[in-house]
Amino acid sequence: MAKNILNQDEIDALLGGQNSRQSKVSSAGESLTDLEKDALGEIGNISLGAAATTLSQLFSQKVNITSPRINVCLTEELRDFFVTPCLAVDIEFIEGLSGFNVLVLKQSDAAIMTDLMMGGEGKKTLPEGELMSEMEISAAAEAMNQMIGTAATSMSGLFGFAVNISPPRTEFLKENSFSAVLSHCQDNIVAIFFRLTIGDILDTEFVQVMEVNTAKKQASILYKKYNQEYTQEEEGLSEQEEEDLQEDQQEELFILTEEMKKAVPDSTKDGIKQKMDLILDIPLRVTVLLGTAKRPIKDVLSITPGSIVELASLVDEPVEILVNETLVAKGEVVVVDENFGVRITNIISPEERIKYLSR
Repeated sequence: MAKNILNQDEIDALLGGQNSRQSKVSSAGESLTDLEKDALGEIGNISLGAAATTLSQLFSQKVNITSPRINVCLTEELRDFFVTPCLAVDIEFIEGLSGFNVLVLKQSDAAIMTDLMMGGEGKKTLPEGELMSEMEISAAAEAMNQMIGTAATSMSGLFGFAVNISPPRTEFLKENSFSAVLSHCQDNIVAIFFRLTIGDILDTEFVQVMEVNTAKKQASILYKKYNQEYTQEEEGLSEQEEEDLQEDQQEELFILTEEMKKAVPDSTKDGIKQKMDLILDIPLRVTVLLGTAKRPIKDVLSITPGSIVELASLVDEPVEILVNETLVAKGEVVVVDENFGVRITNIISPEERIKYLSR
């Protein structure tokens, strides 16, 4: 598997000069609190986690997007985060949110994605100094467009209102060419690193870039939706009261993060129910898998109306029911009011799930 993730020492080295230039930051309001970083991480986990499902279908490989790390840096330091040449997809929010959002992917990773989309095994490498062709850039851009579109749809469900974006604009960034990314930036910028894995083929990182104000707004919306008592700032509070307020907000944020798992054993039954109620509206993708088939690309290209694709499933074999690409049950296809449905016949045990993941 290709491993292109920067380790913590390398990240620290890239950010090493930031302290010496901290005086350039105009005010504390242009940075992010730990609470806001936690909220952005949770938004990224949910929205880009949904995008991973789309990419799984596109690449016919298991795709995971996890482990967001948030950095706030000066605009002039933004170049330090990118390995050129790279591919950037730039959108602006036109409804629900304001500001911009940019995804930046290394050329070597984009080449692997393109190879998978074209029916390859994801082993394509470019000789040093060679750039992607226009066709390859277009194919990789389509994958990134679908990522960002699915993420916007997921944010709509998370925030409870429509989030619409402008048509994505793609730019191939060479050394010292960052117009698509930097054209929006002011003094400070937020760079969020996500780990991207594609099967056992690729293990890398990509970067999401946005304005500090956009990041703060998203964090605020998340708090206000899941904690009615949240406010961005409380004027006139004493230092102790501000600390108490921050602690209260931190406790509420744990509901939306993995920290909740640690808190559950110490919670009362009523507390557990209240916390669970807060996440019941988060949408999950339910898929019924009738069967699968692998065919060479020449057979796929020759498919015409009337063609029959034979699946690797028997007639009476139960269909699989997956939630967010995870097998949870099996059942049989039924017809309900002229619509197809599925009757659950078996709930998958943890042991069976492990066997499914190892396939």
